[in-house]
Amino acid sequence: MEENAQPLFTFGVIADIQYADIEDGFNFLQTRKRYYRNSISLLNSATEKWNAEPVQPSFILQLGDIIDGFNKPRKTSEKALETVVNGFSKCKAKAHHAWGNHEFYNFSRTYLMNSVLNSKHLESTSEFQSSKHVEENNPEPSYSYHFSPAPNFRFVLLDAYDLSIIGRGEPSRKYYQSLKYLREHNKNKNLNVPPEPTGMKQQFVEFNGGFSREQLDWLNDVLTFADNNQEKVTVMCKRKALKLNFANPPIKSTARFTLNTSGVPFQNPHIERLRTHSIESSGKLKISPEQHWDFTAEDLKDLGEIGRGAYGSVNKMVHKPSEQIMAVKRIRSTVDEKEQKQLLMDLDVVMRSSDCPYIVQFYGALFREGDCWICMELMSTSFDKFYKYVYCALDDVIPEEILGKITLATVKALNHLKENLKIIHRDIKPSNILLDRNGNIKLCDFGISGQLVDSIAKTRDAGCRPYMAVID
Repeated sequence: MEENAQPLFTFGVIADIQYADIEDGFNFLQTRKRYYRNSISLLNSATEKWNAEPVQPSFILQLGDIIDGFNKPRKTSEKALETVVNGFSKCKAKAHHAWGNHEFYNFSRTYLMNSVLNSKHLESTSEFQSSKHVEENNPEPSYSYHFSPAPNFRFVLLDAYDLSIIGRGEPSRKYYQSLKYLREHNKNKNLNVPPEPTGMKQQFVEFNGGFSREQLDWLNDVLTFADNNQEKVTVMCKRKALKLNFANPPIKSTARFTLNTSGVPFQNPHIERLRTHSIESSGKLKISPEQHWDFTAEDLKDLGEIGRGAYGSVNKMVHKPSEQIMAVKRIRSTVDEKEQKQLLMDLDVVMRSSDCPYIVQFYGALFREGDCWICMELMSTSFDKFYKYVYCALDDVIPEEILGKITLATVKALNHLKENLKIIHRDIKPSNILLDRNGNIKLCDFGISGQLVDSIAKTRDAGCRPYMAVID
């Protein structure tokens, strides 16, 4: 891009406002603190920043959960919604609203269809008419539409709760279809409790949702139109990335997946088609509590490859504005389901361990040409390489004091995982213990970690066999 070139368009993104006029609390799983009243201050700050941008955003993507479900029992849903809508009214750009589970905790689908949260009037209709019949003839239509902010670009809003038991009443065909499917996979009395603590079956919960066949057929028509017109497509909804190369980061540990009625995850051809429409993205880089940066791939200078695996490569890079050197894990968009699970588990652990000095730190992530780039703290070497250097190159031994420090740091990292995250590592080996020139020792590679249930670890044949305990 030329130095003085102007962008074709810009847009803002905000999600999970979850406003309620109540004291601070925690989420359903008691793992994250919620600041309910302060969320309005954050919305106002975002609005002020958007309005002050030299290039005004063309639109805002509001990704759902605009007010919290706690409003419903207090009968404050409409008042809370009015408060948040007033915050959005200060913004010069129009907002496109996605619907999440908290919208349906507070309101019925009929109410939402007739509310200010229905932004379907912003849909682009002049360029594309061929698939309108798909949803218009549906007695239970989804809340989905598309728009084009500039030539060769299209945004699609999907209804992630099209199949769900929240928001639709009992006479609904989709309600009964969703309830039947949930009960087939979740035998718990409380359907908000996952049937299993880890793995793909976590998706089968009441607060989740999915895409109907009708909506996916409609999406297929939109993508066909985009293909024929060489458009780049961005998909938005109250849903985390189904594939690592989707165009709507960030990836989070709470990722929810589609209620796929085929029973085979990630095989829907309509969803797979989105891979061809991945676009560049920017991200947030948090190097320290005081250092926060908006960044793109152009802000990173590649200093060379330092490792390679089945998922892709690890490169040493420097963030040019801050001069921070880091390790960037470049994950291919074609990773299979097993690799994806391990990558998400690894990312989940490091993102939730920012307060532990014995675990490698996560800085941020972005998308580049369909691949996901994960920026991590760069260490100098691993324990296995350090061992070989001391014994082979120096013909020496590692002092007991150093071995003690390595052992202590490793145990403290494992204790943090167990006590704070209810996780066991399951792949402790020298190559997963990292050291730097300042004497810091940190644990890494949590891809096959296991979740603790009632303080008991689920055991299975997992880990690197040469380092596994011998079982008679």
